Amino acid sequence: MGLTLLAQACLQNCYWVDAFFTSVYLINRLPTKVLNNITPYFVLHKTMPRYFDQRTFGCACYPYLRSYEKYKLAFRSMQCIFLRYSSQQKGYWCLDFATVRVFISRHVVFYKDIFPHLDKNHSSTTFASNQSSGTTLFSNIVPLISHTQHFNFTPLIIITNSSAIESPPYTESPPLQPSAIATLIPTPSSTNHVSLSDPSFCPTISPVLPSPVLPSFTNHVSLTDPGSSPAMSPILPRQMVTRSQIGSLKPKEFPGFKTFYSTRHPLRVLSSIVIESEPTCFTKAISNPYWKATIGREFDALLANNTWSLCPRPLHTHIVRNKWVYKLKRHPDGSIDNYKARLVAKGFEQIPSIDYFDTFSPVLKPTTIRLILSLAVSVKWNIQQLDVSNAFLHGILDEVIYMKQPKGYKYHTFPDHVCYLHKSIYGLKQAPRA
Repeated sequence: MGLTLLAQACLQNCYWVDAFFTSVYLINRLPTKVLNNITPYFVLHKTMPRYFDQRTFGCACYPYLRSYEKYKLAFRSMQCIFLRYSSQQKGYWCLDFATVRVFISRHVVFYKDIFPHLDKNHSSTTFASNQSSGTTLFSNIVPLISHTQHFNFTPLIIITNSSAIESPPYTESPPLQPSAIATLIPTPSSTNHVSLSDPSFCPTISPVLPSPVLPSFTNHVSLTDPGSSPAMSPILPRQMVTRSQIGSLKPKEFPGFKTFYSTRHPLRVLSSIVIESEPTCFTKAISNPYWKATIGREFDALLANNTWSLCPRPLHTHIVRNKWVYKLKRHPDGSIDNYKARLVAKGFEQIPSIDYFDTFSPVLKPTTIRLILSLAVSVKWNIQQLDVSNAFLHGILDEVIYMKQPKGYKYHTFPDHVCYLHKSIYGLKQAPRA
């Protein structure tokens, strides 16, 4: 089935993984005699499979790409190719051939009768076959030649670039035109008679195709002398001059160049103070008294909220690592407003169905906020702003998760113990839901 899917979509063999993955997906949802005409999906999950969301492998599709784009004016969708069904999310894998990028989207419009890669290969194959069998394109052309005349075919070479050719006077033929195309022109003669009724005579007419650029000739060419052989000098391609050849490898710098291009706030360049950046590791952060105090306050908040409890490391259990993340809050003029430090768990190391199950989170829509603000204005309510400190530390976890002790704050008496999490922290997959 996998090879059939590849052949139907006319995809390369490098997509065999997606084709066979789709085949397994379909086979698991088809009845089989081995299980008494019951689908393997029903035996495993005890529920009937859904068939209305099945799609044609390799067909054209248009996924909703609003969540992938960074700009509002970007296209909301583009033509892609359906590759397979997602096993981790409820969505479809859509391949964009232009960027070789895979999008996973739930909202997709499919065209089951259109195969973009098949149409692309068919058009290129048709063009190549027309070029290879070009003589048959003009097989129905009847030459306008009388059967009673006799001809001698003399080749006349006509070159598109006639500025480099000096031809001798030739009175019996019209002057050469620069836009003419090289062909065979019959000229009447009284010798070497060839009858059109002779079955051995078969004139060949070639189709007119885009002619390549011909090299210019430096010597004189005589159109009547068959022994003349012109000396050709090939046209050299134009050489590109790069910045590495002229010695200019970097753009022109000015005072504050690195500051301007390393921040989202261009007003930092106008600030006269020394720009301080976020530390890249824990060693640099702990050496700064401001960052050290910020990390201490964050760790105290974790302990005050009873976020975890130390326990011996259990055997054959996955332990999630963590790291400290630092961020500087600045004023519009570039001066530092506040130091922020967060202990973030490396949620990408969590194992599905073991460390987490549901990852959805309730989201407040902007329409609800506008409705509340409009009510407050109409009823003349007082509007106050509230900032909840360590909001993520108030969610209670339902899963059993073990995390390593934070760097720099390991207990000396229990250095090999791990943290059994009671509440969610930043970085966990289920943190927004909790």
